Amino acid sequence: MADEAKRSLNEHAAEVASQSFDPSDYGSESPVSQGLAVTHEQANDVYTAGTCGHAPKLESGELSEPSQTSDV
Repeated sequence: MADEAKRSLNEHAAEVASQSFDPSDYGSESPVSQGLAVTHEQANDVYTAGTCGHAPKLESGELSEPSQTSDV
């Protein structure tokens, strides 16, 4: 069983590693493509906000706005 689990993990890792973001990922039903779309959106939000402390956060599948308090 351990060898089968390891082989399955390696196959899934290869699937993820072989893909990169594409705008069509937003409408995809593939979990890998959906994950890439969410990750791309999060990275874009952080880049746009300038710091990770002021970007929207993904909680339970929903985006929440950052708190209005300042960390500075």
